[in-house]
Amino acid sequence: METSAIFERWLKNPVNLDHDLSDYHLQNIPAFLDSKMQEISRNAETHPDHAFAQLLEVIGFINAVIRKKPGILDRLAELISKFKDALARIASSKLADSYSISAGFPLNVSLSLSWNTDLHIESDT
Repeated sequence: METSAIFERWLKNPVNLDHDLSDYHLQNIPAFLDSKMQEISRNAETHPDHAFAQLLEVIGFINAVIRKKPGILDRLAELISKFKDALARIASSKLADSYSISAGFPLNVSLSLSWNTDLHIESDT
């Protein structure tokens, strides 16, 4: 089973990830992530909603895989740079006020878009 097929199965049922990931798949994850990030970058300006959903899926997958392949941490700075570029384009398209990416311990990566929700309602009185 190709890594992309494992990713698609994981989206439907995250419980199966441990069973599906072999050493072969773990070695192919960097190439898979590069491919997904290229796809997300292509979608970021024309289909920002879809690109954001794809980015969230990739982050979830990374968070699940990172426990099985801690070596992916070696590429974390590179991946976060790619996330930042895509997220900046998505935020601009969605008119978000800000975005953030964080990495922490226990090992995980998270991202968010933020919009100012302060409503200034003027009364007639």
